[in-house]
Amino acid sequence: KSVEFAQESRKKIAKKLISYAVPISFGSVVSALAGLIDVVTVVSGLTAYGLAAGMSQEASLLMANEKYGILSGKVDILLAVPLSINVAFSVALVPFISSAIARHRKDEAVSKIKYSLKISSLIALPCAVGFLVLATPIFKMLFPNAPEGAYLLQIQSFLVFFSVISQTITGALQGVGKLAVPGIALLVGAVIKYILNVIFIPIFGEAVPAVTSIIYSATACIISAIVLYRTLKEKMPLKEVIIKPLIASGIMGGVVFGAYKLLELVGIGNTISTILSIGVGVVIYFICVILLRVLDREEIQQLPYGNKICKMLKI
Repeated sequence: KSVEFAQESRKKIAKKLISYAVPISFGSVVSALAGLIDVVTVVSGLTAYGLAAGMSQEASLLMANEKYGILSGKVDILLAVPLSINVAFSVALVPFISSAIARHRKDEAVSKIKYSLKISSLIALPCAVGFLVLATPIFKMLFPNAPEGAYLLQIQSFLVFFSVISQTITGALQGVGKLAVPGIALLVGAVIKYILNVIFIPIFGEAVPAVTSIIYSATACIISAIVLYRTLKEKMPLKEVIIKPLIASGIMGGVVFGAYKLLELVGIGNTISTILSIGVGVVIYFICVILLRVLDREEIQQLPYGNKICKMLKI
């Protein structure tokens, strides 16, 4: 009722809420559908693969359930860790970008998106590289009685980057009002995943769903990124968001692999070797990020304890 903020009718507010909720919910529905695709296609496809290899019906079904259990019960759980860490950035983007766009401050929105993508990349890439080089030790440490399937984690380690970046881009798209795009992009990826699963799992076996999951996530990520940056009429800062964090992650991965092999050679147990190698990797990665100047002073200050970090690094 005030002069500054006109009162809207309940009907108009309800329509707005529905127009926002439906496309956002659609993306969640498609994500659940992608998981259902594996339920429907993996076991049946691997059973056919086993039969083609000369296994009996019972043995083929047992093998199919075992491989699907590794994918859903081991690999997916580990891959969910970086996603859960990154979720705060994607959620925080929506109100900030919406506010900046409403105030016609596109530069603020672009700067915040760039920063969030950079942080997401700094989370995702070292996790992906870590899973790639330490998949077997991690499986031995977490699943000592059933360490099989580490190679599936190595394959799907590439999924981490696309999933995390896609999560952040989804928040950015929702902030600029492109609510339906993430869901549509996921749907395109899900259709491709389903077709590839049906065709190739009976031929090539358990590696196929791991690869198609990457294709599904990469498809959604690329489509969403193209729409976002065309909407903003900006170029994606590949050097800052991908190349520098990738170099830092690559160096870290080499050091971690070497550290684990050295500790293993000395005779230290797998669990301690894995934990120590991860610790060494964290330190090396932090040093690489600083030396490559992936984050400037202002960006570091936005991190938890950012001012203390700047004082410690004297920047």
